[in-house]
Amino acid sequence: MTRQGRDPDVPVLFLDFDGVLHPDEVYRVGDKIVLRMDGFCLFEWASLLEDILAPYPSLRIVLSTSWARVLGVGEARSWLAEGLRRRVISATWHAHCPRGWELFPRYAQILGDVKRHAHRRWLAIDDSGEGWPSEHRDRLVLCDPLLGLGAVAVQNELRSKLAWLFSENVGATPAFGYAHTAPPEPQQSDVDEVSAWTALLRQGEEIRLQWVTDGVLMTPAMLAEAWGSTQQAIDDARRRGDVFSIEVGEHRYYPAVFARLPAEAVKYVCQALQGDDVVAKFVFWNKAHGVLGGLTLVEALSSGRHDQVRCVAEAWSAERGVMSKAGSSS
Repeated sequence: MTRQGRDPDVPVLFLDFDGVLHPDEVYRVGDKIVLRMDGFCLFEWASLLEDILAPYPSLRIVLSTSWARVLGVGEARSWLAEGLRRRVISATWHAHCPRGWELFPRYAQILGDVKRHAHRRWLAIDDSGEGWPSEHRDRLVLCDPLLGLGAVAVQNELRSKLAWLFSENVGATPAFGYAHTAPPEPQQSDVDEVSAWTALLRQGEEIRLQWVTDGVLMTPAMLAEAWGSTQQAIDDARRRGDVFSIEVGEHRYYPAVFARLPAEAVKYVCQALQGDDVVAKFVFWNKAHGVLGGLTLVEALSSGRHDQVRCVAEAWSAERGVMSKAGSSS
């Protein structure tokens, strides 16, 4: 459906795939997409979602999954059963998204779409709650990445929020923003969108600054001290691809988890991670992986599972984008 075809008053659900309709261990192997989680299958819980949405035939779906960016909206939509597929009207990803859009947190991608189309009635279901502002947090149904919509508590939360979305009081809840926001004037839409994306870029920088404040990013000097090395050696390692850094302002920072391992162990994994999406790599290093028994890379490496971690890193590198959340997951 075109931009002009979106009706701001039609209720919309922003839908993620990975960590919602199946566990968040999805990989692209050649031309195939596979779920590496024993006992589960792709779209394991899609029928549950179809049943929960059944009482609301007017609700439409906007794909917020990274599948739309990686595979294309049409192909991503085709993976859904007809009952869900016919509800899909678009995706948060579109051809005119600014460079670096995939690095935005999922909430920023969704709110950008909400502003772009002036949606008044909307919810999102996702396994990433990172950075959701308090004024919109009640619109998010947050899933556990491994349990997804299979969790009964999540199913009940979605039912409750759908009931609210279709209630007569939906426009009277001030905490939910956009309740009485008028659609932007057509001639102002492009200007409004540029302003929205500029604001989101600024928020992305603020998130990186928060990572520094929280200590999950460290300076080159700190990493050099932890490894008994020099800043020049750290920079040389970065240029070789033995480590990666994240730019915050005019400075480079490194994941603090690196300091918990020997340099050679970090190198062994980082050399398997291809591409320039350093934020996705950072998330990959810090998240727990179901395929590793719920361990982080540091925990798995510390227990001697170097080769298994390397295999997971190589698979992630080859299939990156399908499973990525912040530019993103999924």
